Amino acid sequence: MALTHTDQRIRIALPNKGRLSERALELFEQAGLKPAFRVERALVASLGDDFQAIFVRAADVPECLADGAADLGVTGLGLVEESGRNVAQVLDLGFGRCRMVVAVRDDSTASSAIPRARLDEVRKVIPGLSGPTIVEVLDSGTWVAAHAVVDADAVYQTIARLKALGAEGILVTRIERLMP
Repeated sequence: MALTHTDQRIRIALPNKGRLSERALELFEQAGLKPAFRVERALVASLGDDFQAIFVRAADVPECLADGAADLGVTGLGLVEESGRNVAQVLDLGFGRCRMVVAVRDDSTASSAIPRARLDEVRKVIPGLSGPTIVEVLDSGTWVAAHAVVDADAVYQTIARLKALGAEGILVTRIERLMP
C-alpha cells in the first residue's frame, strides 16, 4: 500500500533554534503566520490554514527541500552551498549578516607578505558595505587589521579565502542592527 501526501498545506522548513530561527519566526508573525504549536517544543506547527512549519537544524533545511520533506525553507545561503543539494534561492530575507575582523598576534610567524602587501586581494574578499576598515597593527607597519561586514551566508567561504591569503586571528561577531 502506497502512502500519499494528502495535506495540501505548503510545508516550510525553519531553523529550530538560534538567531536565524528568531528572525524567521518574527518575519512569519509579521505576515500573520504565527506558529500554532500543539505541544511545547514540537517539531511541527501550523502556520494558518495554508502553511505548516517543520522545525529542523538550519544545516538540514537544504536536505529537507531536496528530499521533498519541505516545499520552502529558511536558512543561510552558505549552508545551501555547502550542502551541495540542488535547491534554488528564491529571496534574500535581508537578515543573518555578521561583522568579520581579521587580526594577528604580535608574535605571529606568518609570512610578512600578508595582509599589508596583499591588501588589494583582501579588499576583493571582504569588500564590506563601502570597503573594509583598515586599522594599523603596532608591529612596524607589516600587518593591518581589516574590519568588514560580510553576509552570514558567506562567512565560512570568506574565512577560507582569507586564510589562503595568509590571514590569522579571524574574529566573527554578530551584528544586532546594521543601518546602511
